[in-house]
Amino acid sequence: MLPVLFRVPAWVPLLGNQPLTSFGVALLVGLLAGGAWFARRAAPAGVPRNTAWEMVALAAVAGLVGARLYYLAANPGPWHGGWMLLSARSGLAGMGAFLGGAAAMAWRGRRLHVPPARLADAAAPPLALLYGIARIGSFLAGADYGRPTGSFLGTAFPRGNPATTPANLLARFGVVAPASARVGEQVLVHPTQLYEAVGALLVAWWLGRRRPAHGTFAWCLVLLGLLRFAVEFLRLQTERMIGPFALDQLVALVLVVGGLVLLRLPSREEAH
Repeated sequence: MLPVLFRVPAWVPLLGNQPLTSFGVALLVGLLAGGAWFARRAAPAGVPRNTAWEMVALAAVAGLVGARLYYLAANPGPWHGGWMLLSARSGLAGMGAFLGGAAAMAWRGRRLHVPPARLADAAAPPLALLYGIARIGSFLAGADYGRPTGSFLGTAFPRGNPATTPANLLARFGVVAPASARVGEQVLVHPTQLYEAVGALLVAWWLGRRRPAHGTFAWCLVLLGLLRFAVEFLRLQTERMIGPFALDQLVALVLVVGGLVLLRLPSREEAH
């Protein structure tokens, strides 16, 4: 794994000696790739290219804020660090990023008088693409990995957050690693980040093959929601549990139900 690509030279103003992380680079690549795709898909809905990029930038900022707030809500323990946690490097939740970014896009689209259904359908495949690329960044950073496993898919994260040692898994997650999952001082775990990345990229590919039409965003909610719900069973949990489910799983189910409801609504053509 490669959590930090390199450090910015000390002589660079403001950013001197700051680490350039693989997750940050993956997130930037995902935003640029998804933004370019969104700009092309949003043009038929009457969104100029410059305005599309403005919406992407707004959604990125709102997504980062949403990711931080959602993480703090789902992990109440870290609040002892105070409001400085809002600017910390670690502690981002993908579900919060989605909710924050989607709210910002909807708000800006309403201000521009862009039909919300067309805007959402145009944004769906780029959103899945961004999600898939960001999860690759999580894999490189060694974050959000899964439970111990002795299968051939098992991966160790010696530089992970935290490193996959038996002591760390016990102290951080309360998990005792079975002997079949131990390799030296490391424990093999499910690379759940890659499971999500592959799934999200397949969803982006499938949605992208559809013309921008009614139901694209609804299918995005259903498929990404089911993907997240399933992967959460394999992921090591630090978030608040509500009964047998993690908070992310319940939110994912809400997205799935919302997508199914949208699929039942008449299309724009049927409504006229």
